Amino acid sequence: MKQKLPKILVSLLLTLSLISSKSFAVLTGTLTVGGGKTYTTIQLAIADLNAQGVGAGGVIFDVDPNHTETFTSSTAGLITATGTATNTIVFRKAAGAGANPLITAFDNAGGTSRVLDGIITLRGTDYITFDGIDVRENAANTTTERMEWGYALLKTSATDGCQHVLIQNCGITLSNNNRYSAGIYCGNHTPIDTTTIILSAVSGANSFNRFYTNTIDNSCKGIYLYGFTNVLYYDLNNEVGAFGVGNIMTRIKHDTTSSINGVCGIAQKGLKIISNTITMSTTVLNYKVIYTHGALDVNVDISYNTINLAPTDGIMQVNAIANYMGGSGTSNTVNIDHNVINNFTWTSRSVGNFYGIQNSATVYDLNIFNNEISGNTMEGTGGHANYFILNAAAVVHHLNIYNNDIFNNNLRSTSGATYGICVGLIGNPANVFIYSNNIHDNNNK
Repeated sequence: MKQKLPKILVSLLLTLSLISSKSFAVLTGTLTVGGGKTYTTIQLAIADLNAQGVGAGGVIFDVDPNHTETFTSSTAGLITATGTATNTIVFRKAAGAGANPLITAFDNAGGTSRVLDGIITLRGTDYITFDGIDVRENAANTTTERMEWGYALLKTSATDGCQHVLIQNCGITLSNNNRYSAGIYCGNHTPIDTTTIILSAVSGANSFNRFYTNTIDNSCKGIYLYGFTNVLYYDLNNEVGAFGVGNIMTRIKHDTTSSINGVCGIAQKGLKIISNTITMSTTVLNYKVIYTHGALDVNVDISYNTINLAPTDGIMQVNAIANYMGGSGTSNTVNIDHNVINNFTWTSRSVGNFYGIQNSATVYDLNIFNNEISGNTMEGTGGHANYFILNAAAVVHHLNIYNNDIFNNNLRSTSGATYGICVGLIGNPANVFIYSNNIHDNNNK
């Protein structure tokens, strides 16, 4: 005869079964976010993703068009879960008419800490996509509590960075009165400590990340990528824009004591900065619009970007494109091509130089071609100089400068010099090729 279990034991086993089942639940399939949906807010979806993880086939969070919410804590946008190549995570605007979903940052008024001052922060998260999810600063955050990052890719440890992240079609609005603000930021530290991490594996780098067709407005830096400066563990193959899917950055500015960048890449290998449109805002200090440095013997592509320089005065130095990356080259190539640099007015300059395109890395092969530098006015007095194209490094193998247009510039210099193309240092004179460049209709007043 079969003996029955006591009711209390049956009840206990059932409870344990339910607890066990819940503990090992994972999120899969397509889940919805919005009024009356699976989750009413993105914040709740993120919390459940962190608690449950992602299962076979991955998970998609479809967020209603026109959805709006304000995060209720400084950690609401912190994502600690991770995807894989087959189990991906996607947050996207659902199909249908209407504006992108919009997240407003936590009201951090009165706060002083800079840690976790990001709206969406990834901690070692891989294989995640944000598509059409807008983020913006909270108007209540007006001083030290301002957000530093719209989207941030940070690390868990020396062996766990963010990889295979795609951020596209997102609107990012911050405050360019915060000198630390960056629309998209990749840093070599954790979300709670900005101390540099000493990497011990390539998995600790922020690599294979792509940033396409985002609109970044009103920040000090547009997209800022900062890797670990060790040749074994550079960030790999990150892309800031690609052909036809570049980012638009507007009102990139700071007005006190900081250099500013539209795009900055540090310790990157195989970096591509392509098809972006960057419009600077009025500022009062030296700035570099596209700036790369901190990695040896690496390939770099800076191509098809449009840079609208800001009218200004009092700045110490202006670099539209400044490459310091790829030095000590033994086989690498740096391409700076098809960029447009225009609309700059320097109204009352007494010091400081202007550089349109500058290379200062001893790369193996350097190609500067099909760029246009036009419609700029540099006035003032003093010993400043204008360098439209400058190579300031001993290129090892081949230096090719060709098919560039430098025209329609109004220049004024009382004691400084103006150079259309200047090759200050060369490695092998026999391998320097400068041809088919057009330098015309420039007025040195």
